[in-house]
Amino acid sequence: MKRITMVKHHPCTQLAHLYEHMFLATAAEFMYQQGQYQLIDYMLDGHTYPGGIIIIKSIWHSVDATRLANKILSLPTDFGEMDNEPVSLALYRLLAEEPNQLYVADSGRMMHELRQLDSRPWQNIDNIKRLNSSTNQTSGIIYSTNQPSAIPRKLYISFQLTQQFRQQRPEMLPLFYEYMHFLNLSISQKLSLQFGAYTDDNHIKYHAEDMSVTNTLHLSVQSGPIQFADIIRCVQAVARDLRSPDLNQRFADYLHSISYTDEPSIAPDIDRMLLDLGILLGSDGWHAIATPDNVNDVARATQIIAKYGNQSEVIE
Repeated sequence: MKRITMVKHHPCTQLAHLYEHMFLATAAEFMYQQGQYQLIDYMLDGHTYPGGIIIIKSIWHSVDATRLANKILSLPTDFGEMDNEPVSLALYRLLAEEPNQLYVADSGRMMHELRQLDSRPWQNIDNIKRLNSSTNQTSGIIYSTNQPSAIPRKLYISFQLTQQFRQQRPEMLPLFYEYMHFLNLSISQKLSLQFGAYTDDNHIKYHAEDMSVTNTLHLSVQSGPIQFADIIRCVQAVARDLRSPDLNQRFADYLHSISYTDEPSIAPDIDRMLLDLGILLGSDGWHAIATPDNVNDVARATQIIAKYGNQSEVIE
């Protein structure tokens, strides 16, 4: 297992925040293309603080992911070919996240500063003696205004066990809950990459009446029209990638490897599970329930429902 905390800084907070979105999307897609998936292989998270300090925290716990970890440190951020589409998509995510409207005063300078920031190496947190956040914001790039953001459009991705399965095997609910978390990370990642959708943990809600979980992704109105058929194709493609016997086995192996004593940061969230399900499973509980057969059964019984506007579709 390997932990890496990386730091960059830009005096314009919103430009630093935009770069954070771009880098995380690039890194997550790179890992996905290598067959490495969030939760079972690694965890990657970022935050930009007032004053423009970007902190990326990562944990690499599978053998293959750990071998790739150092590549992330020098991974060039994706700016696209000619159209700078990854920059636009990251900006849409930022617009959907921020409570106030943003104003890009100088797009040319924004691109220049983003590339300059990308050209500077990440600093390992252990090598930093002191770094002060900026008190004076760089003017003329991206401003946060005092006007509230436009209400974003909502894309709902829900995960639900079939009624027959949850009636016949209610003891599998914790396993479904964590399997849903695994699916949701990669599906949300792809929707973010392709459509500029934004989500965070506060957008994920459990519904006790039908034992389902819904993630509400936000889409900035500035992102333009999105076809529901394209959303469905995106979700279907990820679901096909993740629903395989090999990945089910890797998911089971991940749950068998957890220890709340040794590495609680990569184990299932006991607080959230207690609040949502009223169930507490320790490491022994996960070892008992997460057999390959049980994971295969839960995977087959899990439905994914996409809803956007007045359209919805079930993805078996």
